[in-house]
Parts: sequence; C-alpha cells; structure tokens
Amino acid sequence: MTDPDDGLPPLPRLHLALEVDGDGAHPAAWRHSGRPPGAVLTPRAVRDVVAAAENAGFGLVTFADSPLPPGADPDAS
Repeated sequence: MTDPDDGLPPLPRLHLALEVDGDGAHPAAWRHSGRPPGAVLTPRAVRDVVAAAENAGFGLVTFADSPLPPGADPDAS
C-alpha cells in the first residue's frame, strides 16, 4: 500500500505497550499509592488501569502470570 500523494510506502505505525506490575517497580512503591497493598492487582484495579491505558492510546497491556507482592515466596510455609 502506498500513499497516493507521493507514491512512497506508508511509515510503520508505533504500537505502545504497558506492563501492569502494581504501583511501581520500586519495592516500596505500594507505600505511596494511597491504597492497601491487597488492592493493587485486583480485577477491578487491573480493569481500571487497562481502560486508562486504552484511552491514552496504548495498544497492548501485559501483566505477570503470578501477581505476588515483592519478596513473597509461595512455597514458604
């Protein structure tokens, strides 16, 4: 497909992606979020983040397979 005005192929489109990883990359980021740590990755919170990203023009949102808090060990007893 070419641009009918100049005969050149169109420029590739930029696709923006967002990684949903809680309230930030720093281990203490949850302390400044204004919400309890357990509310960070609830379905409602993820839905709100995805909706905001979509409204901002992001085309892809990813999140971890196992959204555990930093340092959590699921095998610890």
